Amino acid sequence: MKKKKNQWNGMSKKVIGWVDRNQNIIVLACIFIFMFVLNCLTPYIADDINYRDIWGTTKRIHNIWDILVSQYNHYFTWGGRSIAHFIAQFFLMFPKMIFNIANSICYVGILSKINSIATNKKKNAWMILLIHVLLFLLVPYFGEDFLWLIGSCNYAWTIWFILILIDEYQKESKKESKLKIVGMFLLGIIAGWSNENTGLALVIFIALFLFYQKFMQKEKLRMWKITGLVGSTIGYLFLLLAPGNYVRSASIPQQGSFIMRVLKSSVHITEDALVYLFPLLVGIIVLYTYYIYKKKKPSTISFLSFIGAFVATYVMSASPNFPQRAWIGIVVFLTITMISLLDPLVEKERVLQFVLYDVIIVLSLISLRNYIHLAIELREYNYVIEERGKYIKENPNEKIYYFEKHKIDDRYSPIHGEDLTEDKDNWVNNSQAKRYGVPYLIGY
Repeated sequence: MKKKKNQWNGMSKKVIGWVDRNQNIIVLACIFIFMFVLNCLTPYIADDINYRDIWGTTKRIHNIWDILVSQYNHYFTWGGRSIAHFIAQFFLMFPKMIFNIANSICYVGILSKINSIATNKKKNAWMILLIHVLLFLLVPYFGEDFLWLIGSCNYAWTIWFILILIDEYQKESKKESKLKIVGMFLLGIIAGWSNENTGLALVIFIALFLFYQKFMQKEKLRMWKITGLVGSTIGYLFLLLAPGNYVRSASIPQQGSFIMRVLKSSVHITEDALVYLFPLLVGIIVLYTYYIYKKKKPSTISFLSFIGAFVATYVMSASPNFPQRAWIGIVVFLTITMISLLDPLVEKERVLQFVLYDVIIVLSLISLRNYIHLAIELREYNYVIEERGKYIKENPNEKIYYFEKHKIDDRYSPIHGEDLTEDKDNWVNNSQAKRYGVPYLIGY
């Protein structure tokens, strides 16, 4: 009996030791499963269906050349987010399961890079879990940024590229090979060619980072750092100067002078920021106050990421609209600020560790509740899609199909509001009609 007890104790110690050594892998694997399930439950919606065609045509995309033609048309007639839409149309050529896996990897990649940048490469499973719950709970439209295929490619994937580039600057690599110099230039173009607000935030972030190293720390800048900045700037200019941006903005009615529109927009953005970012802003203010009280110096990254968030927020004052999903980059930059301030304190003060663990557990339970509710909502919508498909298959000769509108109010969902309108020519109805290969759908 004693021998069995000793064997059991020995096995328990091995299991506990393995778990302790592999905390990061376990947490990231659990989050990967969390996201994979949600991705599998998310159907093609809205623009996903439209972007399966070469832009401006009704011809389906079948290869890389088709995507290049599509993005050429898109660049000159609609918008400059060519990198994001290239990725999206690439995934739309394959079964959605490919995207479900890749998008879940992208999400855990984002968490890993935020942790790496904010903690300077420390591997801390609790911090990664905290980053996850902060993104899940605070990104205004989580599903539009991380689950919806077109939305994910436009926002999550481009943020990932930005974080990969920033993390390279954090590594302080001494390698000055031609491959590194060219690689950073190309990565810079991809990262800068992201979104109108995060692209500019990236350029300013890197420029200030290099300014600090050159003039404050008196360091010699390696060429790969400079080519990364140049590439980011070129990528952002490609995005900003796309002819399609001006074609689209011309169709949006504008009132008043440009300066008045910017001032008015800045007021609205500030109001929204206080709503969307309130927990992060309060946390950052408290942490900065604590640093001042303790006469400690916050990390450079905390300042730069905060400036990046500020730029990403108020550059949108010049935009005709500021969709909720565009707040993702701002939340990411502020999360880096918070974690970079929090990590050194938690590492040295044990009481704060236990307080942090309690906070993370509570936030995780709240996230789990919202996760379950979202999963149920998405499963119900998949059932609606299946039932409509069955009806159309059984009644193939109808010219117009009438279906009850399906409405989702969950703020974490990739779908918001009603999925059909009463106008058969509305673009939402047209995309749903494309799903089933029928002429018209009408919602009632």
